[in-house]
Amino acid sequence: MAEHRDEHEPIDGGAAHEDVGEEAPDEAEAIGSEVEADEEDVGPPASVLEPGTSRLAPRWWLKTLGFAIVLLGFGAWGLYDAVVVYPERGRLDAERKQLEYLRAWSSGGRLGQATIADPAAELASLRERSRGGTGNLGEMDQKRLAWLDALSRIGHVSPEHTTIENPTERLGTLEREWTSRTAPAPLAVYDIPAQWLFVAIGFSIGPWLLFKFVRVAGKRYSWEPDGQRLTVPGGHVVTPGDLEDVDKRRWDKFIVFLKIKSGHAGLGGQEVKIDLYHYAQAVEDWVLAMERTAFPDRAEEDEDEDAEVDGEGEDDVDASEEDAPTRA
Repeated sequence: MAEHRDEHEPIDGGAAHEDVGEEAPDEAEAIGSEVEADEEDVGPPASVLEPGTSRLAPRWWLKTLGFAIVLLGFGAWGLYDAVVVYPERGRLDAERKQLEYLRAWSSGGRLGQATIADPAAELASLRERSRGGTGNLGEMDQKRLAWLDALSRIGHVSPEHTTIENPTERLGTLEREWTSRTAPAPLAVYDIPAQWLFVAIGFSIGPWLLFKFVRVAGKRYSWEPDGQRLTVPGGHVVTPGDLEDVDKRRWDKFIVFLKIKSGHAGLGGQEVKIDLYHYAQAVEDWVLAMERTAFPDRAEEDEDEDAEVDGEGEDDVDASEEDAPTRA
């Protein structure tokens, strides 16, 4: 028969539980000390401790060059369409309209009068007469208006393009050529002007972006950790002792202004504008390191604000964990 356990006899599980309870604070202290050690090990970025030269940020130069190439290609495409593709299409459309015009005038027995001595005046007259609709014009005049309209799309409303020395021969030639051709789509009034607009946009903004890229690429900043010496474009050296202020009024736009003390040899009383978006992270690290050295109180305030923000974030996380439903 199994022996009965004494009611007052300690249970091994309870002892184990007490041991775990005693070890838990020790483990928490160990974790806390590790976190503190990690925080103490966190120092300035490596870029601040080593000499360096600024590099363009890929986020900026890739986008800038990409847009420049696209816009230049856009402009070149528009130029080709404006000079070659659309004029040729318009020429073929005008030729087809001339064939239809000569057919109509041949059927009316007036082929010998097909030449138009003053096409600009004739076009204006026909347009005026057709204001209420082309129904106000006879078939021959409608064909003449269509031909002159097609010529106007490509800037050929001039006697040299409307003088037909031998209308009968010209009609025969066009009949043979257009036996196997397909009539092209007529040009709209805005087709060629729109291509020139694309040329203007592409060939103005594209080169401007290239110029901006070259100009920014030519601006170099160099850093010497000994004395935190920042050499700015132009060759002047700025140290924390030269700073009257680090103005971050446009920090949200990645722009910072270094206000130089009046006693500086080359930049006294001036502001050095640095667009941090153009450069890799190192330039920002250098500026912030100089600010911490020149204005330690301001740096401590910034760190305290960051700590408060981090603390609020941790409290929010803890609260959300407490509110979360537990699994039975």
